[in-house]
Amino acid sequence: MKIPALPGFNPEAFEKYFKNTGWLLIARVGSLFIKMLVTTFALPSYLGSAHFGTYNYPLVILAFFTGIATMGNRRTHYTTALTTS
Repeated sequence: MKIPALPGFNPEAFEKYFKNTGWLLIARVGSLFIKMLVTTFALPSYLGSAHFGTYNYPLVILAFFTGIATMGNRRTHYTTALTTS
């Protein structure tokens, strides 16, 4: 990738950071993919349908209320940032 010459711009450092960011992104996506495979295929076959439902029910409740709490929390930060600025 060719970046135009800017004062204070170091192309070697940019390339190094770009590559490291790419590796971190690949690691994150790979980790999520492995967790998804374990959760959707390995865990249900190991636990069986009844036990997996028992395991999954609290997770669904937790995910639902976490989403609701996050929405309320973001609004609070947004309105606080607007009133203090």
